[in-house]
Amino acid sequence: MSEYRNFNQSLETERKKIETARDITKDVQLLVTLKAAWDEGFPFLSSAFKHIEARYEKDREQKKQALEKIKSEYGNIENRINQVKIDNDRQQHAYGKCFSRLEDVKKKLKELEQKASHYKLFPSVEACGQQIVLLEAKRDRMVLELGKSTVDTVERIEQKIKSVQREIAGFESQLKNITSNLLFVLKKHFSAADIQTLMKMINKDIFISFSVDTPDLHIQDEAGLIQQLNLLLLRCENGVYTDGNIRVDLNRIAPVDIADYFNHDQIKTNLDHAKKDETELLQTLNVARNYQQKEREKSALDQTIREQTNDLEGYKSFLTDKDRKPEFERQFSDTADALNRVMEKKKSNDAQIDALNKRIIGDKFEIEQQQAALQQMEADRQRVTIVKDLEGNTAFAGADCQDTDDIKIDRLIRDYVLKSQDLSDIKSRIYQCFSNIELRGGNRFSSGKDIPARIKEFEDSTSEETIENYERVLRRNETAATRQLGAMLKNLRDQFYSFEYEIKRFNREMNKHQISNIRKIEFIVDENNHILSIIKTLINEDSIFGGDKDIFRVVERFNELIDKKGVKISLPNLFNLGIAVQLENGKEIKSFGNTSIQSTGTDLTVKVVVNVMLLSRILHVKHNQILNIPAYIDEAGQIDPVNQQTLIDQCAKAGFVHWERSGRGGIYTLKHPEAVKTLLAATGYHGSTESLTSKARAVARHKDAHKGRDDTLLILLSATKEVMWQNNGRSINIHQIVQDCGIAAILVKPGDNWVTQDPIALVENMDLLVYAVRYFETIHFQGSILYYSGWVSRRTLAWLNKQKNTPLVIFPDYDLVGLKNYLLLKETLPHIKIYVPENLPDLLKRYGKADKLTSSTDRKIIEQTQDADALKLYRLLLKYGVGLDQESLMLMD
Repeated sequence: MSEYRNFNQSLETERKKIETARDITKDVQLLVTLKAAWDEGFPFLSSAFKHIEARYEKDREQKKQALEKIKSEYGNIENRINQVKIDNDRQQHAYGKCFSRLEDVKKKLKELEQKASHYKLFPSVEACGQQIVLLEAKRDRMVLELGKSTVDTVERIEQKIKSVQREIAGFESQLKNITSNLLFVLKKHFSAADIQTLMKMINKDIFISFSVDTPDLHIQDEAGLIQQLNLLLLRCENGVYTDGNIRVDLNRIAPVDIADYFNHDQIKTNLDHAKKDETELLQTLNVARNYQQKEREKSALDQTIREQTNDLEGYKSFLTDKDRKPEFERQFSDTADALNRVMEKKKSNDAQIDALNKRIIGDKFEIEQQQAALQQMEADRQRVTIVKDLEGNTAFAGADCQDTDDIKIDRLIRDYVLKSQDLSDIKSRIYQCFSNIELRGGNRFSSGKDIPARIKEFEDSTSEETIENYERVLRRNETAATRQLGAMLKNLRDQFYSFEYEIKRFNREMNKHQISNIRKIEFIVDENNHILSIIKTLINEDSIFGGDKDIFRVVERFNELIDKKGVKISLPNLFNLGIAVQLENGKEIKSFGNTSIQSTGTDLTVKVVVNVMLLSRILHVKHNQILNIPAYIDEAGQIDPVNQQTLIDQCAKAGFVHWERSGRGGIYTLKHPEAVKTLLAATGYHGSTESLTSKARAVARHKDAHKGRDDTLLILLSATKEVMWQNNGRSINIHQIVQDCGIAAILVKPGDNWVTQDPIALVENMDLLVYAVRYFETIHFQGSILYYSGWVSRRTLAWLNKQKNTPLVIFPDYDLVGLKNYLLLKETLPHIKIYVPENLPDLLKRYGKADKLTSSTDRKIIEQTQDADALKLYRLLLKYGVGLDQESLMLMD
């Protein structure tokens, strides 16, 4: 039914044309509106640009002069403020001096009042002087008296008295215990030397100060005491005591005259001398205490003389200052007046500074405003570029410019920039409309080469009247198609009848010989299906050639069957073909599909007969040419020998060569060797494979070219300037080839060493390769442009890795996939750089698409990198929330 599909495709094309026309109507209307908006705004740009060019420099200089003038005035105000501040500092210093002087005079007057109160009862100066002279005479007499006596101090005399009293107590104790003390007891047992040693080791007062058998000294065991003392003496040798814990050199202790402790008269004499010394010291103590009192009286008298002398001097000073009191009061008044004048001057200066500061703040704000306005005007002026009219638009060529003389230059520039942005947006929207129309298949309605012509064609082709004409043509064509469809279906029916006739003739040829228990084998046709029912309905409709509504419903069913359900309408698909087998006992069996006919032997026999007859019929249809192919009869042992031979004979008659397996190995006996040679010669490739290419060799051996590995690499290149490539001593100029042929290609074969010293730019999309001059010249790139078709192969990577001294720059799609590809390339090519255009933010805002940032897998790969360029570009994409196709680099206003 290829004819029906052609008819239906033609009608469907017309339907899609109508659908497309209606679908793009809104875009076309928007195009017309945008074109009108462009035509309305462009005259202003044309006139404004000329006026800006003529007036900008002059107005800018005027603004600069005005700004310099106000800056000069601003500087004068600052100088005045500084002068007032300097004077204010002087006033502040004068204020401090006046205030200090006023405080001094005030202090003097206050002191004068205090002195007047203090000296109110004082006698005359002469009387005070005489009293001081009397005190000095008294002090001099006391000094003479003190000079006559020289004694120790009271403290030293008291210490001597205590020492003599201790001696007296010792002598009295000796007299009391002279015959009953410990020394007297030990004298019976020890020599004078041993006693001397014991008294050095033990306190001598223990020996002489206590009576024996008293609470203070009681000998409980005299023999034990003597024994212990002897032990002490045993530990002394040469005047040194050592017991293992302590060592004492007794020679360093002064010896004692033991005889003095047993002589009563001598002890008594010593006691008398000590008491006499005590009496004399007590008398001396009284003298010393009297001397000490007179010293205190003299010191008090000296203090009184000093105080009265100081009072006299202060009194004299008071009398002098009292005479100067009117002068002090006059100084106080003058200083207070000066201080008030300084305060008034300072207050006036502060007010003047405040006023000047307010003015300078206003002038500073004015300067900042004018500077900002001038900078904004200059910045806007940089954005003032010539906006070209729409391609092919001649509506305003030679038209009068609009009058913009009454508009200020900065306002004019801002209006121009805003209007140019609006028109740029309009132009982008126009191109977007063209793109939308193209995506919807709307280019069929336009053949114009310029924008106005295309818009006009679109407008004319999508009007309501035009669409109604399309629909009338479609209805006529549908009517004609139904007539042709009826004729095709009748032809199909006739072919079906012819097919039935051929099936019956084939069945007769197939049943010329009875095989095994099979009497008859026939193909049968099942005509009861949905497709045949529709075809018969269409053929039986008398209105098939008249275009009645009923036939259109049938055609719709037919169309739904073919296009929507995917049914292929052809002769083999019009019915189900099965096999009917009649056995020798008269039993008939019908089979469609994989249904078993009878036993395994019967099934196998039927399959062999049918397939052999079909193959024979297929292989003999062209000019009686015989083609031999192998046919294996598997499990033939299940058929009885008679019928086996019958099958073999029938296969031989059908043109098949008979061969049999011999023995238990893989050996076969050929009954017709020549036929086998003819068979093999007609299959496969029997020539030499040494001279074939890798992929051709794979076809010869495996019937699959993909199993052959190509060892060559084809590189597509372009260049905008002269670029030289070398290969094993030979050089070629890529730019010359591009100028002659459009694109250059390098075939890298084994042993080749293609290298260049010029940079290589890798581009993913064909546009930047074919039209390289449109972009790479604008960015002043001088080198080769290499096309890599979205993914750089391993062989290309290996080849690029050999270009060690060649700068590599990749121009990817500016989206997640492009960044990921760049990072993967950098793992193999560490010296590769990524190109980021200067106007990328503007391109992202104008042409970016949000769906290019949706891959979470690519995001993870990018966010894990340490590459600064990739992260900077990634942050820029995230900032605007869009990705960008590489072709956007071609969009230059």
